[in-house]
Amino acid sequence: MARYKEAAVVVLDVGPHMTNYLPALKRSVFLLAETKIHNHASHEVAVILFGTTETRNEVHSELGPEDEQYKHINTVQPLTCPDMETLGRINNITPGRGVSDHVSALLVGLDLLKKAIEKRYLKGKKRLLLISSFDTEVEELDSDMRNHVAQELLAKDINLEVFGIGDGAPARSDEAAGHRSSNLEGLHELVAQVSGCYKAVPHEVDMIAMFPTRETAGTASNQMLKIGTNCNIELQLFKKTSKEKPPSLKQYNPPAAAGGTGEVKSETEYRDATDTVITPEAKSKAYKYGQQLVPLDDDSLLHYKPGKCMELLGFTDKENIPRWHYMDEAQVAYGKTPGDAAAVSALVHAMIKQNRVAVIRLAKTDKGDISLMAASPMPAPAMSLLQQDCLLLNKLPYSDDLRRMLFRNFYADDRPHVRTA
Repeated sequence: MARYKEAAVVVLDVGPHMTNYLPALKRSVFLLAETKIHNHASHEVAVILFGTTETRNEVHSELGPEDEQYKHINTVQPLTCPDMETLGRINNITPGRGVSDHVSALLVGLDLLKKAIEKRYLKGKKRLLLISSFDTEVEELDSDMRNHVAQELLAKDINLEVFGIGDGAPARSDEAAGHRSSNLEGLHELVAQVSGCYKAVPHEVDMIAMFPTRETAGTASNQMLKIGTNCNIELQLFKKTSKEKPPSLKQYNPPAAAGGTGEVKSETEYRDATDTVITPEAKSKAYKYGQQLVPLDDDSLLHYKPGKCMELLGFTDKENIPRWHYMDEAQVAYGKTPGDAAAVSALVHAMIKQNRVAVIRLAKTDKGDISLMAASPMPAPAMSLLQQDCLLLNKLPYSDDLRRMLFRNFYADDRPHVRTA
């Protein structure tokens, strides 16, 4: 496995108590494998199920078929690059009738990764993903076992990610809620020891989006928001949404063995009305003005350079800016320092109280174009200690960008026609 690639082992609970969650979880794991096939062909994925009716895993096989440990755990996908067969195996996952605990399943997943690291000298990111509702009675994760698992994870540089399905939603019963609380207590301690991560997944819509299709490192753009003449707030801007481009399709001709060079080179030449080839030195840049092309020696004349700026122009009612006027990629703006964050929070809550949206003039760089941005208030979730109030920035169109068209209505009578932008 090449450096900076990824090996992910998904350990999924399919016991009887997971029946209601399983369709959404299958879809989520399917999307994870599908993403690897399309975007990261060299990444490897394994899928281990626990709570299954049958037993098929290496740890149990090594102990012997008569051993009672590690039963009802099934490795349905070994650690390899996923393909169409992998997607078929994930689609065929069904609820099990066996009883197994998440600690045993976690050890089976850890054993699979350890053997792959030792045999193939795996490099890059290694992930162990444990998915369950944790609301059944299992053997307690004692301190000795927890320390042992933590040492193994740290020694092999394996990232542990735990997903609590249904955590945050009402439990099946008071007994199930008690089991979940007890099980998660031990898991939280383990996650803290290995600097792993725990994610609560309360609803089905959250299960579908458990695994991001692409992980990117956020790069901040520092801006100074000017409000009037005496108030400046230092902000950090991050992208909230980004266009996903398909993988580039390189062109190739027959390889050298078949008489070709392997790569395709593209060349462009220009000719005038007399079919004479125009040399690169004879070409000059021009500005298209109507039907005319006006020659320009200095193309910088075509660009207005306002300098880097971020200025509040005013406020308007939220209803005056419909969502379909939003253009380009959305951005979020946070206060850079605690004082700036407090100022942003005050602005956000004042805008929410009056149901207003701010209009901002923004040029992100000295040579950047000026944009009109709608800054919508985004309060932090209640009781959140990690998030803060922020502004959601969306690019607005100029009047020349709007096209108004008339569409006939779908009714037979003479109701007014519908206008749209």
